[in-house]
Amino acid sequence: MADGERSTGLIARAGAILLRPRQTWAEIAAEPTSVRALFAGYVLPLCALNPICFTIGRLVFGERALGLIYRPPVLAALIEAAASYLLAVGAVYGLGLLIQLLAPPFGGVRDRVSAFKLAAYSGTAGWLASVFYLFPPIGGAAVAGVLYTLYLLYLGAEALMRTDGRRTMGYVSLVVVSYVVLMMLAISLAKLAAALV
Repeated sequence: MADGERSTGLIARAGAILLRPRQTWAEIAAEPTSVRALFAGYVLPLCALNPICFTIGRLVFGERALGLIYRPPVLAALIEAAASYLLAVGAVYGLGLLIQLLAPPFGGVRDRVSAFKLAAYSGTAGWLASVFYLFPPIGGAAVAGVLYTLYLLYLGAEALMRTDGRRTMGYVSLVVVSYVVLMMLAISLAKLAAALV
């Protein structure tokens, strides 16, 4: 597949999961793929949006604290962005493992590819909402993307992991809490890497 076709497919899939999530999850469930293809064609490019947008916003507009504006050193900001990117990709991988591991107690199936499809595609709204970080005063609007991500995760859990409908909310809640712990660890490690520079 050519790069142009790949990017068109990525844009079409991102739009479909946001605008027609139920129908798109059914399509995703039926598609043959691999974990490697999911990461190469979807996770790696979209996961880069957050550190890129956040870093540009910080460098151009700075950060406000106590009425002061602080602009981080460029090298430190770039190292933090790179570390954030690598750790975020790792967190998506960890999320896929959690989704797979936690599904059976909630009536779901332990299917590796389906778990990684759910981890990859449910993050779409959060990744795309990262564009709000380009202008830090409206960066808080990215919360809407995070909330929609939770909705996508809920819908996808039933479609891909075939969780028992009555227990899907408990499953998703446990997955989210586990993922938040992973992300807090990832953010802390990224900040530590930047501080060591």
